[in-house]
Amino acid sequence: MPLKSTDSDNLELVNYGEGYAWLKPEPRQSSSTRYVLTDLGRRALAMEALFGPWPTVTEVVERSRQREAA
Repeated sequence: MPLKSTDSDNLELVNYGEGYAWLKPEPRQSSSTRYVLTDLGRRALAMEALFGPWPTVTEVVERSRQREAA
C-alpha cells in the first residue's frame, strides 16, 4: 500500500546494519504525548543538571541592591 504524503511524519527509519534500512510506520501512542527536544533544549537541560537552576534577572538585580544597601 503506497504511503500518502501526509503519512511521512509518522515514519521511523529502522537501521538493519550492513547498509540496509527501512522506513516503517511508527506505532501510534494514544495515551501519551511525544515532545521534540531541540539541541538548545538539550543544552539547557544539561546546564541545569550540572549547575542547578539559573537565577532570574529580577533575582540578580535584587541581590545586587541588597549588597549595595549593606
